[in-house]
Amino acid sequence: MIMYRKPIKLFTKHLFCIVVSTVFFFQGCSFINSLHKPQIASVQPSEKQISADTAIHDKKSLQDTIEVDSAENHFSPAAKLVISACENYLDVNSESPKIAEVLTIMASLYYNARFFPKSRDIYQKIIELNPHSAQAMDAMRMIAQSFYEEKQFTEAQMWYRKISEIAPDGISKQEALARIAESIFKFAEMHEAENRYKEAAEQYERVALEFPDSRIADVALFNAGLAYEKQTEWTHAILSFQRIIQRYPSSKLIAKTQFRTARAQEKLLQWEVAAQTYLRVVAGFPENELAPAAMYNAGFCFENGEKFSEAAATFEKMASLFPDSEDAADVLFRAGEIYGRIKDWESVSRVNKLFTQRFGNDQDRIIQAQCMIGIALYMQNKTDEALSQLGKALSTYSSLQEPSTMNSYYAAKTTFTIGEIYHDLMKKVTLSENRSSYKKSLKQKSSLLDFAVKAYVKTLQFKILEWTTRTVCQLGQLHEDFATGIFMQERAQHLSLEDRISLELGIANAVEQYLVEKSLHYHEQNVKLSIKEKIEDKYVLQSRRKLTYLPYFAAENYLALVEIIKNVNKSDKQEGFALIAKRLQMYQKIAPFQEKAIDLFLKSLEMGSTYAEQDEYYKKSTKMVTGIAFTVGETYYDIVSIARDAPVPSTFNQYERFVYKTKLIKQVEDYESQALTNYLKALKISETYSIGDDNIKIARERIAELLFKRARCYDLLCLSAFNAPPYPPGINAAEQEEYKFRFEEIGLKFQEQAFDIYREVLAYEQKHYASGKYVTDAYVRLFQNFPDEIGVITDELVSTAISSGNQWKCTSDSVASWADFECNDSAWMQAHFTSEIMLDTSNTFSGSVPSTMWWGDGDPGQTSHYHPAEKLFFRRTFTVPAMPHESKLIFAGCGIYTIYLNGNLIGSDSSKTTPIPVKNYDLMGKVRSGKNIIAIKISSSGEQYGIKPLILYTTGAKTSYPKPPGYDKPLSLEEVRFDKYVFPKIANFEF
Repeated sequence: MIMYRKPIKLFTKHLFCIVVSTVFFFQGCSFINSLHKPQIASVQPSEKQISADTAIHDKKSLQDTIEVDSAENHFSPAAKLVISACENYLDVNSESPKIAEVLTIMASLYYNARFFPKSRDIYQKIIELNPHSAQAMDAMRMIAQSFYEEKQFTEAQMWYRKISEIAPDGISKQEALARIAESIFKFAEMHEAENRYKEAAEQYERVALEFPDSRIADVALFNAGLAYEKQTEWTHAILSFQRIIQRYPSSKLIAKTQFRTARAQEKLLQWEVAAQTYLRVVAGFPENELAPAAMYNAGFCFENGEKFSEAAATFEKMASLFPDSEDAADVLFRAGEIYGRIKDWESVSRVNKLFTQRFGNDQDRIIQAQCMIGIALYMQNKTDEALSQLGKALSTYSSLQEPSTMNSYYAAKTTFTIGEIYHDLMKKVTLSENRSSYKKSLKQKSSLLDFAVKAYVKTLQFKILEWTTRTVCQLGQLHEDFATGIFMQERAQHLSLEDRISLELGIANAVEQYLVEKSLHYHEQNVKLSIKEKIEDKYVLQSRRKLTYLPYFAAENYLALVEIIKNVNKSDKQEGFALIAKRLQMYQKIAPFQEKAIDLFLKSLEMGSTYAEQDEYYKKSTKMVTGIAFTVGETYYDIVSIARDAPVPSTFNQYERFVYKTKLIKQVEDYESQALTNYLKALKISETYSIGDDNIKIARERIAELLFKRARCYDLLCLSAFNAPPYPPGINAAEQEEYKFRFEEIGLKFQEQAFDIYREVLAYEQKHYASGKYVTDAYVRLFQNFPDEIGVITDELVSTAISSGNQWKCTSDSVASWADFECNDSAWMQAHFTSEIMLDTSNTFSGSVPSTMWWGDGDPGQTSHYHPAEKLFFRRTFTVPAMPHESKLIFAGCGIYTIYLNGNLIGSDSSKTTPIPVKNYDLMGKVRSGKNIIAIKISSSGEQYGIKPLILYTTGAKTSYPKPPGYDKPLSLEEVRFDKYVFPKIANFEF
């Protein structure tokens, strides 16, 4: 804006003439500043967007256009002189009509010296002198202008608004409004400089809202959009830019506005919308410097929005519309890559051929372009052309002096693709059943396999890690596909069983060779490489999945052979030894296949465990491997059961039966061992790989059963040899004695074998290889013979009762020393048990009540015919194993009695009361360890007679109790008695 200056007039008074003269003397000094209107800086050319995520970012600002005098802030001597003259004039002529003009001169001097507050004070006085004068209007302008200069835009706006309100319509009013808009614009710039982008955007929008016709309105909206961008408020930015397009279609900022709109749409991930907006820039402003960048960005937006066809077409078109662009080669090449991604192979060929023609000197990408042409031809089933083109690419690569990393990468891809072509051709060769064509096809298939291997191996020589893992994985897949081709070959119909088995076995062996020895080898090497190099790409993951699958698949081929043989034998209905022979014959055929399958399933488990790949096939292998080993064990188990349970020929005599059973045990031992071996194999595999299923549980029970029954057969034969020797018929007494000695020797040998096997059962149980009832049976049988060896020794108090019984002897004659140990009682009589009725003593005895004892003539059971003795002496000895913890005698008798223990009197009763009550005598200190003797002398009380003695003592003892494996507490001795415990029955061997 141009600051308004009032022309200086000559004053009539002398002093003022002096002032004017001084002013003209210093005419080189500018008293009043010349001002220009603020100019809007043009939008700077945008930088090219490198990728779809970056975009042009212009800074649009309003330039400070007020030109300021270069004078220093201090007055010059001349200016000081003028100020002094003006001040003197005002002092002398306080009523002069020229005061406003003099004040204007002073204010201008202060303004030009940038003493804005002082100048405003003087301008304010001018306004106060004559508020409606022209000088007052100029003063208001200068006050507003000074605030503007000091960047106090709020105050500047206030004064400009005052001017606009009082100024008449016309230039002055319009200029005031323009200055308000510029003040708001500058205020917004100030906010922006302070990074207060929200406030800046609001102020910029005010310009366009309040002064839509201002020449800076479109710039203000543009800058508002930029401020919103800095806040990442992309939607608000888009709205600001769109307002420019809608309100100011002729603005020079339209191209940039559309470009910025597209960039904001990118940030909102509105890829397709952004791409179309970029294309509008190109369509509307093809000559604009932003057009190439807009088209470049449009292509990437289409690509990010997965509009690949549109992206490729856009890049291809950009290379055509802007052939001189530095990005032309890049976008044309990118178009070819995207066409390849969407498998538009015809376009891939077209674009890459165009690239080789236009940019053949681009050594960094010429190999890639030639390679992509070859791949495109291959994908169009033009195999020969593809191999020729790929060969050209390798030839070009070999001619390069110093090939770049990119060239090496695509040379590796070229050789890999050659391998893929031969690989694909190999898979298409099928093997027919016709022998002549089969050999020809197999030769062709093998040749193509070799070509593919050579190409893949050559790829590895580039030593590019990405191609290494991919190629090693592909080598594994190549051999797997070859194995699959062999497996899928046509089979001749109506083959004999032997020919069919021979054919399938050959296929299974070949499949195993290529799957396990070849394919698995490469996949394992790939995984090892990934561990060493710490990489885990998709090809390594593919190789990992093959580690368990390949041996599993090979194993299933052998199981298929097993099923073929089993299905042939399903209809077999033979019995007895014929059935055994048939099953053995079948097993001899299937056993090698089952063992092969087991080994391969174990290989799958080994791979899975080694490389932590416990996937679907690992889990399947865990089920299959234990299942097969268990099934083999079950086969032998059945053979053993059939053989052992087969009826003994009825014509055999006792001796022949014994010999037959002896031989039978030996005959089935091999089958038992085979069964045990396979059960144990299943258990050890389950132990190694933490497998738990029903087969494992049954296998443990089967091991215990097989061993127990083998031992029990020897055990029963031993009992037979000892207790009922099966002598041959027709032998004499001497021969019988000789056979008895032989049978005793055989029995001892069988017994020793039996006990060794029982111990073996318990040993397997400790290793968790045996379980179930047969373990308990083996334990009990050993306990019955070796209680102290395998029982649980317990320290306990044992209560013993010495009561009525046959051990008591009596006599009616007086005998010297009758109560001492030395007394010879061999001629004494055995006491009688009588039915004499005494006082009910059932509640006074501990435990069972002793029977009444006496002696007399006649039947003691018939009271009327029994003649009891009037006086008797009773004795009995008993042995105490150790000094008792407690002991006592409970006694009831009819008549006068005395009782001695070990010759010492312990109690007497001379009362003739009938009946005598039950009495207790403490025997502690009287009963001794070892042999003891109790002696009783008693006279009957007349009609009643009888004694009831009961000695109780408790001693400490070590007792062995049976506690079979797995039991929480011991069994009682009663439960395992020989005559009470029931062992499982074994047909043909029971004694």
